Amino acid sequence: MWWPLQGRECRRHLHRGDYVGGHARRARVWLICGERRLRSVLEQGIGRIRPVSNVVVRMNEMSKPYLEPADWYASLPTAYLSACMLLTDDDDRVLLVKPNYRPHWAIPGGVVEAGEAPHECAMREILEELGLDVQVGDLLVVDWSPPQGERPRAMMNFLFGGGTITDPSQIRLQADELDDAEFLSWEDAEHRLPRNTAARIPAARRARESGCTVYLPADHTASPIS
Repeated sequence: MWWPLQGRECRRHLHRGDYVGGHARRARVWLICGERRLRSVLEQGIGRIRPVSNVVVRMNEMSKPYLEPADWYASLPTAYLSACMLLTDDDDRVLLVKPNYRPHWAIPGGVVEAGEAPHECAMREILEELGLDVQVGDLLVVDWSPPQGERPRAMMNFLFGGGTITDPSQIRLQADELDDAEFLSWEDAEHRLPRNTAARIPAARRARESGCTVYLPADHTASPIS
């Protein structure tokens, strides 16, 4: 297998003592450096190889074989994605919904489907749950939480701004999933949400005021990062 060797990588191999015809500790390396690149290396006091025309490395012995792309991607850790939208009324109250499949209230939104972008998910969920065709605004909050309870993977939530609902009578609840919806003050909305999502409310308010996205670390007792 042949690999291009450039820049820092070239210098790294040279510092390790690899040279034309030499042996790396874990792999047999045949090193041929381009003259222009080699000159800069030699100026640093490393003069153990002679300049020739191209840059290639041949590695015949590997301590650990490469995985096929499909196997490599399958080996990577994964996370669940969800997206929601912050909607307020003319009195700057926050809209929360009460799912019928959970004991607590939530910011309108849902799980990102395969191949779907988070902002597309937020708009789709608002249309499905509330019957509102709302264009997504700024990304306000990114919230990461570790695996917990019956959820075996981490969850990353994207909270987008959705602007003001000037006519709440246009809201049509999705009866299959929602029991109720209510506009609440920022403080009441924060207290209405469960502990693991409540921090999104003040973080979203801060993001709206500052114009900067807020990142919420897993420990919601820590200071958010923006």
